Amino acid sequence: MRKLPRRLPFPLRPAVLFLAASVGVAALGVRPASAVTSLAARNTAFKLQSEAMRLYKDGDYKKAIELLRQVTNLSLNSFLAHFYLGLSLSADRQYTEAVEPLKTALDLEPGHIQAHIALGDAYLKLGDVSEARAEYLRALSLQDSYAPAHDGLGRVHEAEGDDDRAEEEYRKALELNVALPEAYANLGELYLRKGRLDDAIDLFRKAIEIKPDFSLGYSRLGIAYSREGLDNQAIAALGRAKAIAPTDPLPYFSLAAIFLDLGNRTRAESEIEAGLSRDPSGYEGPLLKARLLLAGQDIDGANAILEKALASEIREPFGRQELEKARDRYRAMAVRIAEITGALEQTPDDPGLYLDLADLVSEAGAWDRAAELATRASQLADSDATRLRLGYYLLRGRNYPAALPVFLDLASRESAPALLNLGVTQAALGRDEEAVASYRKYLERHPRDPVPHLYLGNSLLRLARTAEAEASYRAYLDLAAGDEKTGKVRRLVRLLQEAGGTR
Repeated sequence: MRKLPRRLPFPLRPAVLFLAASVGVAALGVRPASAVTSLAARNTAFKLQSEAMRLYKDGDYKKAIELLRQVTNLSLNSFLAHFYLGLSLSADRQYTEAVEPLKTALDLEPGHIQAHIALGDAYLKLGDVSEARAEYLRALSLQDSYAPAHDGLGRVHEAEGDDDRAEEEYRKALELNVALPEAYANLGELYLRKGRLDDAIDLFRKAIEIKPDFSLGYSRLGIAYSREGLDNQAIAALGRAKAIAPTDPLPYFSLAAIFLDLGNRTRAESEIEAGLSRDPSGYEGPLLKARLLLAGQDIDGANAILEKALASEIREPFGRQELEKARDRYRAMAVRIAEITGALEQTPDDPGLYLDLADLVSEAGAWDRAAELATRASQLADSDATRLRLGYYLLRGRNYPAALPVFLDLASRESAPALLNLGVTQAALGRDEEAVASYRKYLERHPRDPVPHLYLGNSLLRLARTAEAEASYRAYLDLAAGDEKTGKVRRLVRLLQEAGGTR
């Protein structure tokens, strides 16, 4: 008996027909709509991702973030999209937001060593030292000679306050890779913080030599130069950093700090605003803006700026701590100013109160106002001590013509501090011959004081009396206890030796 064919269950028929239809369409060279849509999405994601990676490398992080978010929505399993999104968010200082895409990238490629470093960096910026260390150690478990992982561990130890172990890790990183600019910069930053300016400058220069477009290296070099008092070199280095990375706020804020120290509040304000436009959510801008307002004697405005910043979301725990310290200091200053002002209303002829107030406003950088208050104090009760303070405030405020007669008068009455400050004032006015005489007279009585030897050397060098300048610099180096200026002086001595052909 012939068997009847078994009937296919009804629910499967449409599927079979759909399969046949699909094969037929494919045979005719026509893609189904779902395939066309999928292909278009992949193409779009690829184009967006390529453009975003270019933007990231060009430093345009915000636009890169915008495109990469679209890519991760279109292509959930794209390692590169998640990885570069995390990198871009970190570069834009959005460290909390950077963690998840970097973790997703590592879920997709657990053995990607650079992703472990990037995630560790984000954790470290967030103050999570434990997680940062774990990521750097995971990178080392993948490759025990990976220099950036040792560089990361150096930053972990530094965050923990262990500078010795930090230095060991930075040096280990440089042993493994002598061409790693970040390790030079981080070790230089450690030395900068410890006051080893000459060593820091050498390291920053090495980083730039290895990577000529290393913006961070130029920024740190500028900061080191400014600490040494080499303002022109500092401004030039920071200008180079701005040219390399125009969207990076660091060189703008660093320049603002220099101009604040120089008393140029207009230029400082311009640089602060430029930095804030590039990083409106950071802590450096509010700190500097508060300093600017404080220097203009607007302590209430300075405190308002700090309070507003603390009420916002500060990305870095260190930044919040710095803002809180500044706020507490300014609050205390405001209370003390109010107390002294109130006391002056009761006893307006008390010279001591004017001097106390002068001290406070000078701490805020308001040197002109401090000089006004000291002038009033000297009018009420003239004394050498009061006039010396007046001269100091005039000198710090760069009012050299007004400071000169004050110090001349005091120096004529055998005031040693006035004699030294007289030399500084004369040198600032371009009267180096007179400054040399003042320094030498001071040194007759205080030969073991290193500072006048340095100042004397500077004036002699400007007068082209190089042999005498070199002798003064050597005397300074023999007496100075490794202060921040010694590195600059050593370099000057080397240059003078080379110019003179001496050994």
